[in-house]
Parts: sequence; C-alpha cells; structure tokens
Amino acid sequence: EDFVKKISPRQILVAGGINLNQSATITLGLAEGGKKITFFQTDFLEPGNRASVVQFIRTTQHEYTHILNQTKPFNEEAYGKITPSNYTGSWFNSTDEASRELGYITAYARAEVVEDFAEMVAEMLTRSKTDWDNLIASINNEEARENIRKKEDMVAEYFESAFGISIYDLQDKADEHLTNVVNNN
Repeated sequence: EDFVKKISPRQILVAGGINLNQSATITLGLAEGGKKITFFQTDFLEPGNRASVVQFIRTTQHEYTHILNQTKPFNEEAYGKITPSNYTGSWFNSTDEASRELGYITAYARAEVVEDFAEMVAEMLTRSKTDWDNLIASINNEEARENIRKKEDMVAEYFESAFGISIYDLQDKADEHLTNVVNNN
C-alpha cells in the first residue's frame, strides 16, 4: 500500500515533442536522481491504439525501473556477467531480433547493464506471461534464450528481495490494466 508513496518520482515532466539525439535515436524518457521522470513524445500518444499505449507504458516501466534501481540498487556486477561481451555504445546499429540472438531482450539493452535490466523489466511488464514466453521461445540461439532467462531470474529475485513483489503477479496486473486502458478508449 505504501510502495508508491515511498518510491515514486516527485516530479513528472511531460514534453509533447521529440527528443532527437545526435546519433539519430530518440529519447522517450529520462529518470533522474530517483525523483524525477521526463517523458517525451506525449503529443503522439493515442489511447485507443495498443502499440501507442504500449510504447508509453513501456517507457514508464523502463524509467520507473531506473527510479527503483536508484533507490535500491540491483547487483550490476553479477547481472553484467551473464552477457558481458556485447554491450556497445552503438546499440542502435542492431535490431531487437538480432540482439535477442545475443542474449539481450532489445537492441537498447545492449547499451549497458543498467539499461539491459530496465529493458528486461519494461518488456516483461508490457507483455502477458504467454506473450513473454512466446517471445523467448522465438529466439533461435539456445544460449541466448538461457541467458535471457537468467536475466529474468535476476529481475524476479530483485523485485522479490528488494520490494517483496512478485514480478509475475505484477506482470499479470500490468497486462490486465494495459488491456483495460486500450479497450476503454
């Protein structure tokens, strides 16, 4: 009951336009100091369009994960040892599909360990358990599938030990609420 009261951004900034980076990538959100989240492209949110809502909720989950990590850090060293060799500042030169074959849930997950962790959470919380399992099953590289499952285990352990929350129960609730938002607009 007190979870959000204790660990939530104290400032939420909303910018309607695009935040374009020098690399031609787009920043959808930023979490700062465990207290502030900035969202971009909010003028483009279409409440009845599932893909649009998923993108916004996914950004929210990703940035909120940074807030959680800034409040209670996860074991970055252990997490980073799962797939240590393919983090890259040029993550944007890859696709999500190709990155999954290397053991990263998205291309952006390859940017660094903390982004990898946040991407795992965001992907898990914007998919039903069945959709999540189907996504993992679609990965051809067995080692990559196993590594993503190891990361999933670390995410689950983090939420349980740090906050007493089952990521899988949260996943069910998030999917239920996401579906309600899309269907009721």
